[in-house]
Amino acid sequence: MSGHDPILQVKGVTFGYPGKKDLVLDGLDFSLCRGDKVGLVGPNGSGKSTLLHLVMGLLPPAHGEIHLFQKKIETEEDFRAARKKTGFLFQNADDQLFSPTVLEDVAFGPLNLGKSVEEAREMSLAMLDSIGLGAFADRITYKLSGGEKKLVSLATVLVMEPQLLILDEPTTGLDPETMAHIIDILNRLDISFLVVSHQYGFLSRVTSDIYRMQQGTVCMTFPATLFIGSNGSRKSMITLRLVITRIMTMMSKGIRMGIMRRCIPVKGMTIIMIITTPMANMITAMIATMMNCTISICTDMFFIIAIRMRMTGCAAH
Repeated sequence: MSGHDPILQVKGVTFGYPGKKDLVLDGLDFSLCRGDKVGLVGPNGSGKSTLLHLVMGLLPPAHGEIHLFQKKIETEEDFRAARKKTGFLFQNADDQLFSPTVLEDVAFGPLNLGKSVEEAREMSLAMLDSIGLGAFADRITYKLSGGEKKLVSLATVLVMEPQLLILDEPTTGLDPETMAHIIDILNRLDISFLVVSHQYGFLSRVTSDIYRMQQGTVCMTFPATLFIGSNGSRKSMITLRLVITRIMTMMSKGIRMGIMRRCIPVKGMTIIMIITTPMANMITAMIATMMNCTISICTDMFFIIAIRMRMTGCAAH
């Protein structure tokens, strides 16, 4: 059950990489409340991973504010304090694992928090047992498979008992069995988390809402349940993914053509899209039904969709 206390707030954040003309994040606003479990999707280069790095203090914003646990984060000392309550899972597990054995890797965090060697060992063994890796304690880390490394990386984060969990592409390259294992672990957690992923089926099983990023800002929000049918069929999921993809493609074209020049999504504004093909008309009807949109028929060939989107407040209420 989502609470109403913001655990993460990003306010008007702008960021660009040195030597690059275009901004990666352009006045981004985003909020996550206590108890929220949210997915973040978008094309490559839309700023998803950059946003996570800014939240963790790995990159400094050019403009705007970041608030964690209802406190404005401004200095490295602020970020260090926030990181003690925030777990971050890197996309590449090798960036997170550096000790000779699994137990040493998992115990590294507790030791950094000031736990004794015995306390850290007990916490680490308990964590490994809780996620089905009890037999891995003495395994050599670099000899693990990619999926095993990802699970151990998750253990190194969860053993810190974070209040907020941030995951960057946690299932990339994983086999179905390991992915199912991660889904089971995430569904047993009673903490807030934000997951970046391109896999809508995965997000539909671990999150309640999905935010889409485009051109450096959040442009759409929709319930994760859109991407799984009542029987969880792959066909339903693919169909719904195609619906969203088509809508976003038409939106992007509309922006480039100037159709939407006065309807760019900013805090609670209405987005207008014009769709002209027969196939798009069918998709229009489907998306309108699922997202409670308003459809107006201009001619036999033109549909206008007005989507009122929630761009402010917390991710789920």
